[in-house]
Amino acid sequence: KKLLQFNPQHKTPFEFQQWIFKITGISKSCLTQMDRNRVGVGFVQMSGRYMDSSERGFVYTAFADLPWDGATNEDGETVGAMNSLIAEEKHFKNCLKEYELSRTMGQTKQDARKKLPLAMATGTYVYWNSSSLRQFFNERLRPAAEWEIRRCAQMMFNLVYDRAPSHFEDIKH
Repeated sequence: KKLLQFNPQHKTPFEFQQWIFKITGISKSCLTQMDRNRVGVGFVQMSGRYMDSSERGFVYTAFADLPWDGATNEDGETVGAMNSLIAEEKHFKNCLKEYELSRTMGQTKQDARKKLPLAMATGTYVYWNSSSLRQFFNERLRPAAEWEIRRCAQMMFNLVYDRAPSHFEDIKH
């Protein structure tokens, strides 16, 4: 705590403290966003090659900005969260059918998985040093961050804050 107050730019001591997380149920898209934080971070990701993709779920869009019941747009089409969710579910099921068809036609899992959407749920083990984790929180806890990674960052923040509050108390969450 004194180090942060003395010189907030001096982060070397925070580079030696490691945090390890097991993260499950996030989309491949969210994992790709997390993977952009390269310094002080390491990932061991769930393999799409060795896992049966038909047993994995999907991360559905949060339709917070759409009316639930479905209004009509200027073209007379029904729009809304429920209709969007139904369309998304149909798309995901079609992607799984394409994947399974490719497998029955002899394609390897490695090649067939290219047909799966970025919303496919996945998991990872990730380690972060405190310095990089602080940077991650400062970026991903902002209201402008995409909802899925912001939710994941908030859950991670809650865990580390409970264990080392003085290292993270200056971060707005």
